[in-house]
Amino acid sequence: MSTVSTNTPSDAANTRTPTGYPALRLATEQLQVQLALPDAQAGHYRGVRFDHAGLVSRVTCGAHTYLAPLVEQHDPTHHDHVPGLAEEFGINGAVGFDEARPGDTFVKIGVGELVRPDDEPYSFARNYAWAQLPAWQVINDLDVARFAQTLVGPRGWSYRYVKTLRLGHDQPTLTVQRSLTNLGQREIETEHYGHNFMVFDDRRDIGPGLEIDWHFEPRIKDLKGPAIVRCEGRTMKITGSLEGDDAIWMRVLGHENAGPYRATMRRRETGGEVTIAGDRAPGRVVLWSRSPSICPEFFVPLRVAPRQTVRWQTVYTFKA
Repeated sequence: MSTVSTNTPSDAANTRTPTGYPALRLATEQLQVQLALPDAQAGHYRGVRFDHAGLVSRVTCGAHTYLAPLVEQHDPTHHDHVPGLAEEFGINGAVGFDEARPGDTFVKIGVGELVRPDDEPYSFARNYAWAQLPAWQVINDLDVARFAQTLVGPRGWSYRYVKTLRLGHDQPTLTVQRSLTNLGQREIETEHYGHNFMVFDDRRDIGPGLEIDWHFEPRIKDLKGPAIVRCEGRTMKITGSLEGDDAIWMRVLGHENAGPYRATMRRRETGGEVTIAGDRAPGRVVLWSRSPSICPEFFVPLRVAPRQTVRWQTVYTFKA
């Protein structure tokens, strides 16, 4: 087991990506998982949108691979140039942003303390300046990695965030466990979701053969992009192809009284399949896709009173 506590935890890496970024590899007999490490100077992702801990960039299970690089020209500081399993707190508003005046700071959980530059509303795509980048403590073994960050922020906003990724031995599973402790004097209200940027067996196209089975009967609302999705009972099928930079975005309704989320994604041509299951009911569900990935997003609302801790998890089960 290795432990490191630094903003540049390259010493914790036991591998590097093909492009040289520090990474960590977890493995069992059934699964091999590659994680991008948080690193302020050399990390694969140094943006201010997504949680820097436990960014899963590649999964191998038997003959199948899951996840892949999404862009050819990678920019580590670009807001969405992240690997496959990337998570965010507060896509529509960061903690303390609305009360901050220009020049004041606010908190992006899993990232750090940032500066509000002007009176413009919060935007997840904006590259805000750093005021404080708290160190990450990284503890890892062959089949588990734990990331922890503590931030003492402005105006009573403080937290400790712990994220643990653990591989199963009886099944080909990756479990992502999270805990958020409010160390400040004010209630934290936010929402959390994962960008499940799934790419099956390095296929770079989006088209027929891709399916999602939901834990409810889905209904499509506010579709943006080509109408290439059809619902049949609890199954959603891709019926056409996305060309070039085409993308689809839609709200998925029907989950409102269905409890904790569960969805199974598959690519029939290759046989790849993954089930995503959470232990909390989502406040809203979105489906987004652009070649080469298809991405169901489950937004979990969180309220954390001072000195309280909330815990939630997601389990990914891969088909070998």
